[in-house]
Amino acid sequence: MWFRARQISWVLVGILLSQVGQAQTAEEIARKTRQRYEGAKYLALRFQQVFEWKLTGERQEIEGTVQVAPGERYRVETPTQLIVCDGKTVWTYNRPIQQVVIDRLGEDRTPLLRDLVVRYLKDYAAELAGEGEVDGRRCWVLRLRAKNPAELVAEITVWVDRERYIVWQTEETDANGNRNRYRVLSFEEPASLPETAFHFDMPPSVEVIDLRVH
Repeated sequence: MWFRARQISWVLVGILLSQVGQAQTAEEIARKTRQRYEGAKYLALRFQQVFEWKLTGERQEIEGTVQVAPGERYRVETPTQLIVCDGKTVWTYNRPIQQVVIDRLGEDRTPLLRDLVVRYLKDYAAELAGEGEVDGRRCWVLRLRAKNPAELVAEITVWVDRERYIVWQTEETDANGNRNRYRVLSFEEPASLPETAFHFDMPPSVEVIDLRVH
């Protein structure tokens, strides 16, 4: 009985140690991934967003591009919307209704995918859920849980490239059961991006709403 109890105790110790090691590995993966995004000067990526409403069963899918440069400059483009920021001013062009909203860059701006990745990896507790693949790329699967219970997104799953520490996919489910998934289709870190990417050319015959005057 003593020998068997000792065997069981060692098994329990082994399980606990493996769980601790896994948690440390998850934190290490999260840290290295966050540092990669924080250190990137220029980014250019294509993405796909799929949103599914649980109640109605409806599904919305869009694809777009994101370009990011130093100085809070960015450009986000989808078939229906164009957002351009030169570091001070943000132009949001809604193509279907032919409307352009101009505003100053503020802290309340809609976060970019890169911003979300950095924030989630910093403010959420990471757990290694296993391994998976995204478009043939081997990835770690991290489950991130909010440390602050007031967060709107309580849990998010991310797929991190095992070699390059790139987040290829994120998936979250809100309190109502609606699912939102981002998938990165291509990821580049160019030496630079054209300045024209962060300059907005006003289309003709559009409604302009300038919030800077208020």
